[in-house]
This record gives sequence, structure tokens and C-alpha cells, in this order.
Amino acid sequence: MTASDQDEAVLLAELFKKQGYLDKLKNEIITKHITNPNDATKSITFEDAVKEEVKRTVRSMVENDENLIFKNRGTTTALIETRISKDDYQLLHGEASGIDIHNFVKENIQNTDVSDGVLRTLTDLMEKKENGN
Repeated sequence: MTASDQDEAVLLAELFKKQGYLDKLKNEIITKHITNPNDATKSITFEDAVKEEVKRTVRSMVENDENLIFKNRGTTTALIETRISKDDYQLLHGEASGIDIHNFVKENIQNTDVSDGVLRTLTDLMEKKENGN
């Protein structure tokens, strides 16, 4: 890829974000309803599943280190965020919701419908840009 092509790709990515396509895609993914594998009668949005896993993780961290409660809020938040994001978010492995969050994200990102939709949108944006629209 030449420097010119790379610049064009960066501009196209910025246009994709500025026009709200990235936010729309993100919202489509996080608002998807997922059936709990442990109870087929229960459905939860991906966003709520992540929230449940974060709650469970924070509770567990506080049980293991009660001093977290007494620290400065910013310090505590940074510690918790670091522990959760460490090791590719493995702490959020689905105990509370029964949903494999990591796998869900991977499946949705690798979904051919999603990638085809992104490709179509990028192609449309590129054509509009070339036509001066």
C-alpha cells in the first residue's frame, strides 16, 4: 500500500466515523438480544450482559481487596479498569450472564453480513467522494 493509498484509507475511515456509521454499527451489536445458554427462556442484550459481568467482576475484586472501597474514586476506577482490560478482558468470561462475551464480539466482528455491509458503505462513501458529493 502506497502512502497515498494509506492516506486515502485513513480519510475514508474518518468519513465512516464522522457520518455515524461506526456508532450505528456499534449500537446494532450492543443492542442485540442474546439467549442465555443456561436458560433458553431468558434473553438479554449484549450491553446488559457486559454490565452484569462488570458488576460481578467488581464485586469479586472488592471481596478480595476491601481496601478498594476506601481509595480515591479515580484510583479505584483505574485499578478496576486495568484489571478488567488486562489479558484481553478474560475477567468478563460470562459467569453472571452465562454468555461468552469474548466469543460474541468475535463472531459479530467476523460476521460476513457485517463485513459486507461495511464494505458496501465504504464503497458508497468512496464513490460519493470521487463524484464530489
